[in-house]
Amino acid sequence: MWSFYPGLSAFLPIFGGWVADTYLGRFNTIYGSALVFFAGSSLLAASTYDYSKHGLKMNLSFREVMFAISLISIAFGTGGIKANVGPFGADQVSKT
Repeated sequence: MWSFYPGLSAFLPIFGGWVADTYLGRFNTIYGSALVFFAGSSLLAASTYDYSKHGLKMNLSFREVMFAISLISIAFGTGGIKANVGPFGADQVSKT
């Protein structure tokens, strides 16, 4: 059921490279993608926490939705980072 994540992570660098070349530039795309990746990672951790210790009741379907949104956010963040960090690093190397 959750096997869309590896495929999405492998496909989204195409989109991340297009966004960097067309609209935002490499640095801004890396920065924005890192923020999306961090938000997804934080949401992934939040989806696994046991909230019943604090008196909050969360049913399983809500936690599954949090889990799915976190994986999609991580995939989008990975797509923007993976497509742009390599070329950004290569631009830093002196050509002399």
